[in-house]
Amino acid sequence: MTERGIVTELKTQNSTVIVRVERKTACAHCGKCPGSTDGVNNFFEVKNLCNAKINDWVVIDMENNQAATATLIMYGIPLAAFLLGTLLSYYTFFANVSYRDGGSFAVGIILIIATYLIIHLNEKRRRFVKFMPSAVQIEN
Repeated sequence: MTERGIVTELKTQNSTVIVRVERKTACAHCGKCPGSTDGVNNFFEVKNLCNAKINDWVVIDMENNQAATATLIMYGIPLAAFLLGTLLSYYTFFANVSYRDGGSFAVGIILIIATYLIIHLNEKRRRFVKFMPSAVQIEN
């Protein structure tokens, strides 16, 4: 996926920039980009590989395999944790109790919350920085 946007903010502590990209009609169906904050523009934090400055137009690139891996991390791992926790607790911990369904469902929800917390903490530590889009070229 390649987009074009304008740099609105520099973040020197982690060598990233905030880029404003005009939202296109096809963006609603792609799923790679976060929602628009003002209905017209999307704002992204991207790696600054081209040493862009504020008001520079840049080309943003995110490879499709990176997007698929990021999607797997954000949705696949929590879903697997929920299903595994629900099924295992249903047939082991709550096998002979009257609140079997509710108890196993609660375990599944707790595992989803724990999984998202772990993902969030790793994202804060920049362990998932390789899945960030990159500003690869300055345009005139």
